[in-house]
Amino acid sequence: MKSVKLVTGKLTVDNEKVTIKPNMINRLLGKRTIDIYFEDITKVDVRKPSLFTRGVISFKFTPKTGYKKGKIGLASQDNSLIFKKKHRKFIAEVVSTIGK
Repeated sequence: MKSVKLVTGKLTVDNEKVTIKPNMINRLLGKRTIDIYFEDITKVDVRKPSLFTRGVISFKFTPKTGYKKGKIGLASQDNSLIFKKKHRKFIAEVVSTIGK
């Protein structure tokens, strides 16, 4: 089990699922903890951080989960987390573990 605290919450990867737990501010805004099993994930969208912006990782796991354009649109979804440049290695490991 690997776990890391990102900007907008905590990302935990087990042998069979990914758990997204939002931080306190996002919980107050209505985001909830989500468990996503690997077999349910259809796509992992990673927007890498640049010089002035942070990155976003988003999991698409059902046909009705639509994508919004841009980093702000992705970050506002329950199945997304924002990360810093120092988390790039962990995010790459998550994507390779899931394999999508």
